[in-house]
Amino acid sequence: MIDMINKLHAIIISLCIITAVCLHARDNSAPAQEGGSSVINFKNSDMLHGEIISITTSDGKVCWQHPDSKTPFVFILKNLREISVPGTDKLRDGQSAFAVILTNGDTLKGSISSIDSANLLLKTWYAGELKIDRRMIREIINLGASPLIYSSPGNINEWNVSKESGNNADSETNSKVELSNGVLILSGNEAYAEKKDAKLPDMVKVEYETTIGNDGGGIVLFSDMSLNAKGNNSIDSEIYKLNAYAVNISRHSLNAGRCRNGEWQSTGEMIGEERMRKVLNSSSKVKVTIYANRKAGILNVHVNDRPALRYSDQSGEFPKGDGLIYIMTDNSENTPVQISKIRIGTWDGKLPDPVASEYQADKDTVLFPNNDKTTGT
Repeated sequence: MIDMINKLHAIIISLCIITAVCLHARDNSAPAQEGGSSVINFKNSDMLHGEIISITTSDGKVCWQHPDSKTPFVFILKNLREISVPGTDKLRDGQSAFAVILTNGDTLKGSISSIDSANLLLKTWYAGELKIDRRMIREIINLGASPLIYSSPGNINEWNVSKESGNNADSETNSKVELSNGVLILSGNEAYAEKKDAKLPDMVKVEYETTIGNDGGGIVLFSDMSLNAKGNNSIDSEIYKLNAYAVNISRHSLNAGRCRNGEWQSTGEMIGEERMRKVLNSSSKVKVTIYANRKAGILNVHVNDRPALRYSDQSGEFPKGDGLIYIMTDNSENTPVQISKIRIGTWDGKLPDPVASEYQADKDTVLFPNNDKTTGT
């Protein structure tokens, strides 16, 4: 199955690149326009602006012209993660009614032509009709009229991140944030990654996977200003200056609360505390889903699709911001926190039924925009 997923992934990348060439081919002698060039992203997170000259599928190579180079570069396709072409995102999203999440975390968007017990046929703008083995599908989401606000950390430039500090730039204690293969990696003693222009709605669902360790990591929601940790100021102290909600998770604890006036106010109630502590103690990575209502001051936190914690702000004066920040603080063991598979969307106020989800764990599940879902085979 792994080989099938890798082959499908390689075919999709190749077809996307070929389609991009057809849509955006231009005179090779023309210089790349600022802000309008394509971007080639490598699997090691390197990136180059420029334009595609040609792609040869027979030898698996792409010819790439960089604006500062007189001669083009030749790259091997299998070393590329993606090529981003400007001006087509809106068109692509508008033609996609469903998102198909594969078992390896990849997401394919398109319209479903048919589905049976063995295969799903997905009509796409980039590769025509794809035939996908049902065993490779983790989830099917109906994007409908309520598409996701954001999905996966695709580019480090989408984030404001903490900068390295100190005299030794290579020190493992320095703050560092990088993006590798769709994973945000926060390392050092403390670090943060703030989503640019997050614009969270008042009712929001935030889902992501995170590694957990002995020290603290978490997420800040509805922040009213950007973090600006400089000099001797710790990220922890700067977070407390925000007016926002936060959820902290480690191998030993899970809590939620409010940052305000330089203080941290926590009144979160853990659900199934003994069970949840066992999950945290035995897991190196968990899936976190937060259902938040800013105007009501309520956070519902689920871990691995099970209710884990509920926080209710009793102050009556709720945050007014719309920012989102991933944080790592007091990382004494110097183990990086890895954030992946981020999905942010609107929430209609309904919470999933964990009992039904657990009972139907061996069946297929389709999620609709209003959080309704149906199971079957």
